[in-house]
Amino acid sequence: MRMQAVLFDADGVMQKRPRGWRDALGERLGFRGDPGAFLADVFDAETPALTGQSDFPQALSNLLARWHCRATLDEVLHTWTMIEVDSESMETIRALRRCGVRCHLASNQERYKARYMSDVLGYGRLFDTEFYSCHMGLKKPSGAYFRAIVSAIALPPNQLLFVDDLSVNVDAAREVGLHAVTFHLETGAGGAQPYTGSIRPALRLRGMFSATALRVMRARQPCDCEVAGSRATACRSVLTF
Repeated sequence: MRMQAVLFDADGVMQKRPRGWRDALGERLGFRGDPGAFLADVFDAETPALTGQSDFPQALSNLLARWHCRATLDEVLHTWTMIEVDSESMETIRALRRCGVRCHLASNQERYKARYMSDVLGYGRLFDTEFYSCHMGLKKPSGAYFRAIVSAIALPPNQLLFVDDLSVNVDAAREVGLHAVTFHLETGAGGAQPYTGSIRPALRLRGMFSATALRVMRARQPCDCEVAGSRATACRSVLTF
């Protein structure tokens, strides 16, 4: 089955926290205590905001007072959006789109971080569409989340490939009929092969990419059909299954 579009998760697939980010939280934010316990409280406060049910900055402000943090809310939000984007993943997406394959972001995020990712990190320009849970009122691993995306993209689910770092999300996507693969920036494609530091082998595991697509991604150059002026139907054999 030919794949017409790819859905990419963000955290763990496209981006990650800087090294040492968690351990430096106490010093950076001015509180005493276990950074793990603090983050657990942050994630609890984030949960309703993932589906747009609460205002995360307001919830975070209340949390800072409870933890007696010296940092201001703006300083904490700056720390919250300290993100390292994986350049290899971005180049892969650009190459896929040059070959006519639609690429979409499918991510659980609250509104503040989603806006930062879209505007500052440039995901609004990188992807054909961004599907943030906070805008949809649904989140992974709900089957309704994936069905809403399938409806919006207007493609059969068996023509979509989903990439995520969490197996529970991958399993949920498969239940809806999508093809799905597990990938994590730190460990690779579900331990199925030695990690090479690239997302491309994760997609290649199931024979998804043609030799043409691999050449385009490696060279960062237009594909033959795009040069020939047929970009609308470009590289129809790029993703095969």
